[in-house]
Amino acid sequence: MEDLFPYFPLLFVAFGALIILRSIKGIIDGKQFVRQAQRVPGVVSDVRTTFVGRGEHLRAMQRPVLTFTTVEGREITTEAATTSDLGIGNETEVL
Repeated sequence: MEDLFPYFPLLFVAFGALIILRSIKGIIDGKQFVRQAQRVPGVVSDVRTTFVGRGEHLRAMQRPVLTFTTVEGREITTEAATTSDLGIGNETEVL
């Protein structure tokens, strides 16, 4: 077992390299989605507030609920994955 001890730092390097590669792939995939996605107008139909943390670290996160019609004509209502300051009734572009 003592013979393996010098190789532990390589394990952390390999793990770090995997994390970096996954991050790079996520960035590339996200940019590719934004380039290829069809854009449609949407409107904020609701705002959902969730609270994160405790005590003095308590924060409110507001995510808009978007309603939009797809290119195929289907009406979709979904909660945005990111937080936003958009209020009810505001129009926005949906990918």
